[in-house]
Amino acid sequence: MLPLIRVLKQRGWAGPAQVLLEELRPLAFVAGQLLWVAQPALTLLWSRQTVGQVARLLEEPAALDDLLRQLDTDGQD
Repeated sequence: MLPLIRVLKQRGWAGPAQVLLEELRPLAFVAGQLLWVAQPALTLLWSRQTVGQVARLLEEPAALDDLLRQLDTDGQD
């Protein structure tokens, strides 16, 4: 499980994250590309590896489906 998913579940944000990802699914690829462009600035908040992982997840439809499934599970895997 990605550290991001673990944090979202621990803070109780898994539900809102699911809704946001479902609603923005058509724009996911563009959002992934924007993350790559903004990566130098975003490394002030998160590690380069985390930003890259999220960007790759958003670019791949199958990975986005897997992310949504992981957010949907009740257990902490």
